[in-house]
Amino acid sequence: MRCVVLLICILSVLSVASAVPSIPTQCVNDRCNYKVTVVKTDDPATHRVLEVNINGKEASMLIDGANKYLITAAHQVYAFAHGDHIECTPQDPAGFEAMNKAFLLSVLRPQLFEFVGEDYFAGVPANRFYMMKAGITVYADKSTGKVLGGETMAPSMSWTFFVTDIAPGNTPNAFSLPKECANVHEEARPRNGGIRYHTHEELLAMGVEYYTYDEEELMALPRAVDWTRGKTKLAEPVLDQGMCGSCWSHAAVGALYGQIAKIKGAGFNPKYMPSRQFFMDCAPSDIGAGCQGGDAISVYQWVAGSIYNIPTELAYPYRETDHHCMVDQVPEKFSYPSMFVTGAKVIPEGDEKAVQHALATVGPLAIAICDNLSGFKTGDDYVAKTTEKCTADNLAHAVLLVGYGVDELTGEEYWTIQNSWSDRWRDSGYIRVARNRGDQYGIAMQAGFPVIDASSMPNFE
Repeated sequence: MRCVVLLICILSVLSVASAVPSIPTQCVNDRCNYKVTVVKTDDPATHRVLEVNINGKEASMLIDGANKYLITAAHQVYAFAHGDHIECTPQDPAGFEAMNKAFLLSVLRPQLFEFVGEDYFAGVPANRFYMMKAGITVYADKSTGKVLGGETMAPSMSWTFFVTDIAPGNTPNAFSLPKECANVHEEARPRNGGIRYHTHEELLAMGVEYYTYDEEELMALPRAVDWTRGKTKLAEPVLDQGMCGSCWSHAAVGALYGQIAKIKGAGFNPKYMPSRQFFMDCAPSDIGAGCQGGDAISVYQWVAGSIYNIPTELAYPYRETDHHCMVDQVPEKFSYPSMFVTGAKVIPEGDEKAVQHALATVGPLAIAICDNLSGFKTGDDYVAKTTEKCTADNLAHAVLLVGYGVDELTGEEYWTIQNSWSDRWRDSGYIRVARNRGDQYGIAMQAGFPVIDASSMPNFE
């Protein structure tokens, strides 16, 4: 009898020891409604309030009670209110997945998270869970199991999120598809993350010209170029696009600012740089769609043929969201005249030598890259590199190319990229990637710069 009792006690102890905490199911039959407040980790003043409805594979979301995104079970569609009309896209608008993935997974697929210890969240005793693949930490109330919130650590957008309410059921009509989106798959252009990719043939048809150079001049180029400092500073400060897929606008403004600084002098006042928000708000939908992506090179060609003046950042500041075009409210004295940008040039695809020549002789270049390849978003190499190949259909991010050189420690040739994910990313907002190694990350796939009329340069000061 003593042996039986002892065995029962041992089994009971083992059972208690193996009872690892887990996140209880938050939704009934995969249906629920919840509200989340999202706070940008490095800028607590920046926050969004999201209301999410889930019904199995369908999810709709309201952002700040206004912009409505939705996914339908039959086919993926995102619709969003833009002023007085609805715009649609079959691809994930930059920021939607990163913002919503953590919340969807934590309440809909809690079994994907692994218990990592006890902690506190907003002062409440909580169990901490982690999902390595997605880089998401979730906290659940230790006594009730209710998801309290967590953190997501996407490279460009790191947030803390607070779940303020979870309830069963859905908001009525949460999943109704706007009629404007009925043919979105047939009509919408392919979109990749925060850019809208135009082929070189399309760019040339718009009037963009190929960049040409004399190959004999390559031997005379400097061993290294750095447009970010000193007397040759032509690059704007490192900026932060925040919770908005506006990398294309940041890249476009960066290359344009470089051309302005060549004329005005190194260290030209950044408050007079062209407005990022202007390109986002005013470009036509086939060129750019605000936080939902755009094309840094074709936007130059568009503005060259438009009647719009280009306002300064001071007069038309970045809002990190979509707005109506309000350029007509900006006084001319705070703008570059409409004839200031006369066109654009694009580097022949894949020609790193041409990129080097343009970068050394023209200035910073707007480029599109495959940022999802290994070694870019995270890594500790002096010079980032990947064995994966960047293809046109994977171009997903626009950045500013600001220099090149040879690493003193490894002897590797590299490009210097300025990103728009704040100065807290990688090396104070910069990354060096391998040069002349098969076009790493697609550096030379879509690189270009604006052509300007220096005689139209205004004098702001």
